[in-house]
Amino acid sequence: MTKFLTTKFPRVLLIIVLVFLGLLLALQARNSLHWRMEQDTPLLHYAAFLMNEYDAVPYRDIFETSMPGTFFFHGVIGRLFGYSDPAFFIINLVILAFMLAAAFHFMARFGKTSALFGIILFGLIYFGKGQTIILQRDFIGLFPIVMALLLIPVEPEKSVSFTRFALMGFLLGTASLFKPQLAISLPIFLFYFLWLRRRNQPHPKLLRGLLITGAGFLLPIALSLLWLWANGALKAFLDIFWNYLPLHTGLSGGHEAIRGSERILYLVRNTIRVGGYPTLLLCAMIVAGWLITKRKETSGKFASIWFLLALTAAYMIYPILGGKFWSYHYLPFAFFVSLSATLCITLFFELQSNNRNGLALLILAIFLGSLFLELDPVKYTQNVVADITPDAAAHAPKQGRVDELAKWLESNLPQGDTVQPLDWTGGSIHAMLIAEAKLATRFMYDYHFYHDVSNPYIQGLRETFIKELETAQPRYIIQVIENKPWVSG
Repeated sequence: MTKFLTTKFPRVLLIIVLVFLGLLLALQARNSLHWRMEQDTPLLHYAAFLMNEYDAVPYRDIFETSMPGTFFFHGVIGRLFGYSDPAFFIINLVILAFMLAAAFHFMARFGKTSALFGIILFGLIYFGKGQTIILQRDFIGLFPIVMALLLIPVEPEKSVSFTRFALMGFLLGTASLFKPQLAISLPIFLFYFLWLRRRNQPHPKLLRGLLITGAGFLLPIALSLLWLWANGALKAFLDIFWNYLPLHTGLSGGHEAIRGSERILYLVRNTIRVGGYPTLLLCAMIVAGWLITKRKETSGKFASIWFLLALTAAYMIYPILGGKFWSYHYLPFAFFVSLSATLCITLFFELQSNNRNGLALLILAIFLGSLFLELDPVKYTQNVVADITPDAAAHAPKQGRVDELAKWLESNLPQGDTVQPLDWTGGSIHAMLIAEAKLATRFMYDYHFYHDVSNPYIQGLRETFIKELETAQPRYIIQVIENKPWVSG
């Protein structure tokens, strides 16, 4: 009986939990097909609408801080599939499926049970944040990074070709086109690739690997800059990048302009909260402690675990680089900490094989406890079951404001006339997308005008906006005052 409780029962329990969480993820994925896009994504979808329907060019014709890769992504979706919610969420499922498949392929070297737990855990975390987080830029930019995991040999004793160096650089460069700071993992990938080549190749030619990676990394960036130059938008992009972005990143997550020591305290205070994933981080730290006890172990498998933990640490500090700590900024960290935490299962099996059942059960209890605290399975299940029946009203963006505005515009906006929103994420731009209303000026948002108001650049933006508004003479101006973020400080 004692042997059953310490050996077989924990394994049966793992299978039961895994099956339950897998079914929960499948149901939540199905439910997402009747969600609605919300928050930042409809704004970027509207920019893609202007690009595809009115030949607008980002930065030149649309004042936006998002990077070129974001506009390319949304532009392709709009041109191929339109701007509907169902198409948007089907594409989300396709992208997520590829990411989870790639993650499983990488994690399978540590055991298929760990791999399945890792990808299911992240999928549940992702869907658990609701429709506002779907296909946010941090998630889209994570996709090429996850694809780069496929370049790492399943058998770490196998050498890494220079072709893989080039592809790795290209994928990380592509990720930087969504957010430059996503490339924080480039040195980690490069170091690991160089280590693999030096370990398994008689003549590693490390300098060549370094140069090839750099060339691959710069290629997508150069192509995007060339596209901007060809469309007369490079000067506008560089102007926003060098002059406005430093002011934008100076805003806190609460949209307050803070500087100096106050900003340092703000960054430290939010960093130590680790995005709300402390229990999963604890599991990853247990794995790291286990590796330290195996410091004399030089096998490729253990190097792969160190590589994964290094990526987890990098994306834990990643939000600092943008100065914001919103939930979607932690999606890359959530992904890698989910994979790292589930290595506790690998550790559990190893301890069991060495007849250290007591410690194995402790590790398993900590891991399952972290899952319970992170996901709250009871509440999560209730939410999934409640969402099984499609209810349009339940998912209406901004509590119905978007649909109300869109309906009004469709009934009252003459064809060819323009609209100017004085808004940000308050719903008016989403309504303009649904109603296919054309923007009057370069400015989709008004928050640019309300922070750092003594700065000459912001003053210039205000003057430019007023001049463009006077010239455009829009049919309607939509001003949103309530239930939208305001900047201060």
